[in-house]
Amino acid sequence: MKKCNGLPLAAKTFGGLLRLKLDPKEWVKILQSNIWNFSNRESKILPSLLSSYHYLPSHLKRCFAYCSIFPKNFKFQKEELVCLWMAEDLLLHPKGENLEEVGAEYFDALVSSSFFQRSHGKSSRYVMHELLNDLAKFVSGEFSFRMEDDNSYDMSEKTRYLSYSRTHFDANRKFEGFHRAKGLRTFLLSHLSLESGWLGNEVPLDSLLEIRSLRVLSLSHYWNLTILPNSICNLKHLRYLNLSHTAIKVLPNSLCDLFNLQTLLLSCCHSLTKLPAKMGELVNLHHLDISGTNLIEVPPHIGKLKSLQTLSAFILGKNGGSGINELRKLRQLKGSLSVLRLENAVHYGDDLGANLNDKLQLNELLLKWGGHTVETNDSKKDREILDQLQPHADLKKLTIENYGGTAFPCWLGHVSYNLVSISLQKCKYCLSLPPFGSLPSLKYLYIMELNNVEFIDSEFYGPAASTSKPFGSLETLHLRKMLQLREWHHFRDNDGGAVAFPHLQHLHIQNCPNLTKGLPDGLFSLKTLVVDQCQQLRASLPSAPDIHELKLQNCRKFPLSSGIADTLKSLHLERCGKLLFPMHQCYASLESLCIICSCDSLESFSLDLFPKLNHLEIQECQSLLSLAVSNQGPLQNLKSLQISNCSSFCNFSRRGTACPQPDHVSRL
Repeated sequence: MKKCNGLPLAAKTFGGLLRLKLDPKEWVKILQSNIWNFSNRESKILPSLLSSYHYLPSHLKRCFAYCSIFPKNFKFQKEELVCLWMAEDLLLHPKGENLEEVGAEYFDALVSSSFFQRSHGKSSRYVMHELLNDLAKFVSGEFSFRMEDDNSYDMSEKTRYLSYSRTHFDANRKFEGFHRAKGLRTFLLSHLSLESGWLGNEVPLDSLLEIRSLRVLSLSHYWNLTILPNSICNLKHLRYLNLSHTAIKVLPNSLCDLFNLQTLLLSCCHSLTKLPAKMGELVNLHHLDISGTNLIEVPPHIGKLKSLQTLSAFILGKNGGSGINELRKLRQLKGSLSVLRLENAVHYGDDLGANLNDKLQLNELLLKWGGHTVETNDSKKDREILDQLQPHADLKKLTIENYGGTAFPCWLGHVSYNLVSISLQKCKYCLSLPPFGSLPSLKYLYIMELNNVEFIDSEFYGPAASTSKPFGSLETLHLRKMLQLREWHHFRDNDGGAVAFPHLQHLHIQNCPNLTKGLPDGLFSLKTLVVDQCQQLRASLPSAPDIHELKLQNCRKFPLSSGIADTLKSLHLERCGKLLFPMHQCYASLESLCIICSCDSLESFSLDLFPKLNHLEIQECQSLLSLAVSNQGPLQNLKSLQISNCSSFCNFSRRGTACPQPDHVSRL
């Protein structure tokens, strides 16, 4: 502890290193090491941190030192860094072992030793402490270089890993010393907050493409980059190419000569509509991100990419080109996959050949048709296609969009599935909902624009024999734009003891203009309820003893009960003219209240009923005459008060002691 000089970071890194060393001799050996005597006033590296680095395994030392190219406070992703390590051949890979898995083990080891730590803002990203960033820069020496401002002349012939901080306009003078790094292997753009920039015409892109040793090349976020030269094929060792967020319009066919390429990132290249026809020749490609592009289809024979693990989207071509059977050959796919333009699927009455149920490492799946006008024959075809695209049972997230069938296949909603999130969107011809209540792990359910569904009935809850508590894990339920929905039937079990939605916390029902009755009752975990544009809904508020937020909009016949007053913290009422506001009890927890063009009969409003109110907004309440308060207490917490377009309002009455003024008061 003394040698850590009171620095918690040093104690954490040592703790991570020593926790698996059970022999006391190992601890004594480290304690008595000469490295504690290290002193370098120029580097300002603490001996305690240098010692932590010294006792890392050699393979972790290399990976940590590579991170010296990141600027201080740079937020990086685990998967992205592993791909960079792969490209630089920093991962030991015994025969048959997955490189990404090895890289993930290295990364986790550095996290457990506190060399990396999670970013506070985004849990999926990581940062290095400033002192560890200095350490990485120190141990990498001249091999690593950060090009910032006009320091390119400080580069040396030894520079192998280079990053540069992009500005809004990067001109040639910034790269004047670039010719010194003849053995460069990494050219990585790093940016902390800048979203996009302009690549000057004189920036040495052609010079970059002449560096035959280059393995990592990143030119992302240069929105005026429209063409990639044919000379890209000169980079025979290139393994990582990032062109995301650029205006690239076409990729040269010579790109397919980069047989060592492992990672190709093209996300948000909105001008890109086509990939080279011979993409199947990139046999070592592991990751292909084409999300946010406008590709018409994926190239034919993409199934030859047997090492492909990341394929953000598979777009089916017309007339059988780039057919869905190519997916069968991509056995290592993992993470998220979108299968698009399913109306182009060629169906022969038997197996389509996608074999999605064998891709056990897929976590998220989007199945999307193009939104075509579905006829009778198309409806049957779509049903058969969806039936044959059955994923494996451990898929976590499923989205189905523009499906043209009138019913869903049997596998959707089967009790054997462990789906956590489901979204059905724009399935306009479906007549009923699947038995989602049977899914044991379902937490998030979004049903939007199923315009032909008229009833939510017993089928929705699942077979009574398979579940005693339908939707036992569901926390969030959204029903949106169900234009023909008329009734929502309550769940009824044979014994009368089971309750549906026991853990539902957030319920949103929006744009269901024909829904008249049937909100579920007994929502004992409900915290948020939003009802919007349900003009015919007469149902009363469900029993929800823990509700915190209520938002009612455009609901003419929805009664506001008094049972919510004890726990409610936020109440928003808009375009609910006939709603009666209960003014006969105290709203002990309410902090925010907004009444817009609602409660037509409300004439007097007493602030005494709202002891914790922070924000009060009343607009377009034509009958409102006055606000009243009898003592100082109700205004202690008030921060803002707005009364606008209330033509009859004339009085703010105060009785008793003087009231403190809110931070913001307006009357318009």
